[in-house]
Amino acid sequence: MLLAQTKFALDLLRENETQSSTIISPLSISIALDLALIGAKNDTADEIQRVIGEKVTIQEIHQYLSRFLLTDFAGVKFANNIFCMAEPLESYKTELQNHYNQILFKTIDFQDTQKAADIINNFVSSNTDNEIKDLVNADSLSGNVRMALINVLKFEKLWDYPFTVYSPYSADFYSKFNITTKV
Repeated sequence: MLLAQTKFALDLLRENETQSSTIISPLSISIALDLALIGAKNDTADEIQRVIGEKVTIQEIHQYLSRFLLTDFAGVKFANNIFCMAEPLESYKTELQNHYNQILFKTIDFQDTQKAADIINNFVSSNTDNEIKDLVNADSLSGNVRMALINVLKFEKLWDYPFTVYSPYSADFYSKFNITTKV
């Protein structure tokens, strides 16, 4: 599973090259996909399994990824919520609780896109100490949205060597291959 996740992470980072300093967490995306995998069937389940786990079983995927949420990592905080248009099936909720026992469910009306965006943003903001306030906006929630899987990953640790405003020297910061900025 480690090799499959490493490949997934590297492929994801290669595919999502940006011109700005964007942070993508392959682990968070894998966990969100696993939350979807638990409720998926047939071709959809096969495709998710292939993307995040390659040749390992679905059970191995659940065991591997759920341990990140069930283990206390010093300085790392995870929060997950599944926002649904309608109450999810009990079988889905039970299966999620079997693997990820702290998953929250909230039924919201995605037709009221502004209210739905506010609810999701309040969840994200409260789990990032207000550092991320606007993850989604009303325009990003079309009338076709029925579910949003939100995974928040927050680092709560200080730098071993903190940056200071009055640093005695400047150095290169590599925001992208062959692109540097003096900081």
